[in-house]
Amino acid sequence: MNRTAKTLKGIFVKNTKLTLSIISFVFAFFILTLISNFVYATITSITLNSPVNEYNTTDTTPDFNFTAISDINSTFTCELFINDTGYGTVTANNNTPTTITANTSLSDGKYVWYINCTDANGTVKSSERNITIDTTAPSISFSVSNQTGATQMIGSINATVTDALLPIDTCYYTIYHPNGSITTETAMVSGSGSTKYCYLELNSSNLYGYGRFVVQLTVNDTLGNSASSNSTNWTIIMLGEGWNLIQADRNGTLSDFNLTGYITKVSWYNNSAKNYTTWVKGSATNQDFPVTDGDALYVYSTATTYLVRYWNVDVTSRNLTLTSGWNQATHFNLSSLTLSQLCSESLENASAGIIYVTFVNQTGFYWSHRCGFSFNADVEVPRGYGYWLKVNATTNYIRNRE
Repeated sequence: MNRTAKTLKGIFVKNTKLTLSIISFVFAFFILTLISNFVYATITSITLNSPVNEYNTTDTTPDFNFTAISDINSTFTCELFINDTGYGTVTANNNTPTTITANTSLSDGKYVWYINCTDANGTVKSSERNITIDTTAPSISFSVSNQTGATQMIGSINATVTDALLPIDTCYYTIYHPNGSITTETAMVSGSGSTKYCYLELNSSNLYGYGRFVVQLTVNDTLGNSASSNSTNWTIIMLGEGWNLIQADRNGTLSDFNLTGYITKVSWYNNSAKNYTTWVKGSATNQDFPVTDGDALYVYSTATTYLVRYWNVDVTSRNLTLTSGWNQATHFNLSSLTLSQLCSESLENASAGIIYVTFVNQTGFYWSHRCGFSFNADVEVPRGYGYWLKVNATTNYIRNRE
């Protein structure tokens, strides 16, 4: 019994020592592996070279440059990720600037990008950077108005300019004047960031000539994406001292056409009855007499003044009644028409005809043209003024806004 017990005990001790030895070996190997991996790390660094963080560009397939360093490989695989989606893979040389170009076009928007590199020991992710792609020009929305002033009627444009992604950088106005000249005006800018307001006042000091003019706004965001938009329905009219025949630019009353501090009387002429209805400034008499967009009005000014007017486009035509003899009318076109062109306008009554057309300018000078003859045929009537015409029978006279 004693001999057997001793034998079993010896075997147990030997087996136990063997087991411990195996366990010790495995543990030591595990520790050495951890130490080896710690000492020989996978990719030791990935430096993002370009683009810089918060970069803005119009390039939809931008280049991304980086430098990766490995302690165990001379080459390894690196991949570009944009918003966690792969956009290109390259074999990079150790410690060498490397470029990956996005292999799919990016739509406008803000993105996060980074680089993953993999060598024999695993994958390492770089830091993250932001990039914005913007290829869209800003949008423009006009708000226009006319304002009565002490010495003249002025116009104003206040454009709302927006960009979904980037700040607005510049906005300026180009004016195409009635006399053919072109000038650039700096806008008064308010607001900040992606929404700004570009304001311009229009008056006789920055307009040249009389008649129709066009105002164009050009805006740029910080990447140079540019947009332009035209505001077209403008005219400038000069009123001389005394009576001036102009066109009503809206529905209203006689007193509504006290367009500057110099205008003291407004009269409407009845083509059928051949008489005037007059409102005098400060008086309640006839102040509420109705006026229709497109009517001819006489306004009396005590001094030379100017009307900068924006014409609404909601009224596209007017049916004026003309009776035998002299009548007041307005031509409605945004551009000037000559006296001979006004003679050629069609009348609803086929037996009626236009015999004379007369225009009186701001100095009180008359140009009268007998239809069918050449004298004064090419005299222009600018938009915004009225004129006299003589017909030989009652007829309707349809004026189309063009």
